[in-house]
Amino acid sequence: MKNILAAIVIFAAVTLANAQSELVTPFFNDLFQTSYLNPATVPDHNVSFGLPGMSSIQMQLIHNGFVLNSAINGNTLSAQKLLDNTFNKNMLHLHADIDFLHFRIRIDNNFFWLGIRQRHNMSFFYPRELVELAVKGNAHLVGNHLDMSAFGINADVHREYTVGMARAVDDWHFGARISFLHGLSTVYMNPDVLELHVLDDMYVHALNSDAVFYSAGIPFDNDVDNKWVTDHLSRIRNPGFAIAYGADYRIDDQWNLIFSVSDLGFIRWSDNTRNYKVNGSSTFKGLDVLAGFLGGKEVDIEEVFDDIVDDLNGEEFEGAFTTWLSPRFTVAAHYRLNGNTTLRAGFYGIHNRHFYPAFSIGGMYQFSKLFTIAANASINQKSFSNLGLGFVFNPGPVQFFIMTDNFLTPIVAPASVTNVNFRFGLNFVLKHDHVEIEPVEI
Repeated sequence: MKNILAAIVIFAAVTLANAQSELVTPFFNDLFQTSYLNPATVPDHNVSFGLPGMSSIQMQLIHNGFVLNSAINGNTLSAQKLLDNTFNKNMLHLHADIDFLHFRIRIDNNFFWLGIRQRHNMSFFYPRELVELAVKGNAHLVGNHLDMSAFGINADVHREYTVGMARAVDDWHFGARISFLHGLSTVYMNPDVLELHVLDDMYVHALNSDAVFYSAGIPFDNDVDNKWVTDHLSRIRNPGFAIAYGADYRIDDQWNLIFSVSDLGFIRWSDNTRNYKVNGSSTFKGLDVLAGFLGGKEVDIEEVFDDIVDDLNGEEFEGAFTTWLSPRFTVAAHYRLNGNTTLRAGFYGIHNRHFYPAFSIGGMYQFSKLFTIAANASINQKSFSNLGLGFVFNPGPVQFFIMTDNFLTPIVAPASVTNVNFRFGLNFVLKHDHVEIEPVEI
């Protein structure tokens, strides 16, 4: 079994590309928020609850395209180096979770819980060709074309109502949760074809497109006032469903293996949809700004845009559509060095149009029941210098926590940052004594 674990760790270390994060949180089994990542997590207390306005907030910024530091030459920014360090497919990702409330309780050998949180996601995808066009212009593209099909966006706001359970069976802890989702707003586009051609030395551009732009819950024609916001946040529509499951296997008194999958689900958007299909081609010869200026005529950009839309056979329509969550995967190992110290190595991944893996290794030390600290190093977002840090403070029934996966680089080398995230919050726990779960033999 230990040889298998070593093989997993080595494979993870040599195959990493770009990754999503939140790699410190899984160290803390006592946090309810860890059960969102691994439902098999078993805490050392019997009851945990979080109250509205006092629970957890998690925020994240990721850019896995160019890194500013790699494009700096002396005191200047090199556009060519910027292009050289841009991948064929790149992503800018913003994410935030707000936990409204939760309640978890131990009954015999089982833990049951429920939770409510609101999730905010925005992923903007862009191809290397977009940066190339900005850096080099279009003269070198005469007779050629730019493939812009990697351009796209996934953005949504949805609410999650979840129930879960964890149970010990022999040397295993099993856990699962199911979630009802309802979508508030979304914008989605993933074009099949999006190409820009430069036809001749007069720099006539031709756009060829086969794409659908989907949206729901966006106030295109409404005034955003207090009434609209209240109605938007209180209505339940656009239903969805998600599941998560995990397992914690105790090899011996020192070794544990952890497996988990979360956020397997979808949202069906049917309320207040507004979609736009663009299928065709259009040419653009530019704007004669100088002639318009000398002739005293106003250049009508809107008219030019309308002509392009007409050429592309644009069609606006209403209709339901489905978007999928970004599932997360974890394979990790715990090694109890002594009663207060635990080491952890883990391989993590998330699928968001592409698979983004990460690798983390670190340790946790419990000074007392009052204070616990965890630190890790991770390979994440093209960077080998991500140092994470987390604290949990337990003064009585109050559990305060704060953590981040990358605390040093944003301070000492902000131009090298590819990801920034943090989580903080406040839980209440009761009977914070060591809980011995007696496994059920089957």
